[in-house]
Amino acid sequence: MQGLVYVFLKRDFEIDSARMARAVDYYADMGQPYQILMFPEGTDKTAHTSAQSDRYADREGLPRLKHLLYPRTAGFVHLVQKMRQRNYLTSVYDITVAYPCKEIVQNEAEMLFRGKLSSQVHYAIRRFDQNELPKMDEELHEWLLKKS
Repeated sequence: MQGLVYVFLKRDFEIDSARMARAVDYYADMGQPYQILMFPEGTDKTAHTSAQSDRYADREGLPRLKHLLYPRTAGFVHLVQKMRQRNYLTSVYDITVAYPCKEIVQNEAEMLFRGKLSSQVHYAIRRFDQNELPKMDEELHEWLLKKS
């Protein structure tokens, strides 16, 4: 994993923001284009994480989501702004992955050791040029929430 320069997060923004900044600096200093994959919802959709997402929606006056989780926006905003600072951002892809309801595989062990796989996987992919993204932190936060 380290050879692939994965950024492992602690869910502590002070620590995580420094790790993300170092990773962006590393990628930018390499002088090669790289893709950074981020899961802003931060976890798999389970009954527990759905309840957390619902509590967030209630607290923020947002509609509850049936098939998605609300994203954690601070890391996304930090990453976009750091990449802009290094002139390293070209675009953001919004990729939603969907499975038939009865076939959701909850963990890698089920796939690897039990061979449990979904019969279908659906992708919805949208590309946003970096110039289409809001410039200010709060606007980026709102932009990401609206994608949910």
